[in-house]
Amino acid sequence: MKTMEARLLKWKRRANHILGINNLKICGRYGNALNEDWTFEYNDTIDTWGTCNYNIQQIQMTTYAVEVLKNSMIEDIICHEVAHALLRPEPFTNILRNALGEIEDEHGKLFQETFKEVKVKAKL
Repeated sequence: MKTMEARLLKWKRRANHILGINNLKICGRYGNALNEDWTFEYNDTIDTWGTCNYNIQQIQMTTYAVEVLKNSMIEDIICHEVAHALLRPEPFTNILRNALGEIEDEHGKLFQETFKEVKVKAKL
């Protein structure tokens, strides 16, 4: 069985790979792409699996997720947070606008489409 340190390193590399492929404009139709400044780090929270911090351009995931979740769920958390990064809401809000300028929920249709696209690119 792999040590915890090895699992953490594996998933940090995987997260950085997913961030890297999203530096390209894979979600260009939404007007966003990640620049090379985006990073991935772990945190020790227990109240959320992952976070996306736009101010410091960082995706975070709790180390607890790596301890207790299946690999597919860990990858989903990373892809979920990358989708948030790609769909940065309007400043100081959680409002997203689709291509027609219509307001969407933070986890609405636009988010779900982006999440799926990130997952597909992550499999390549």
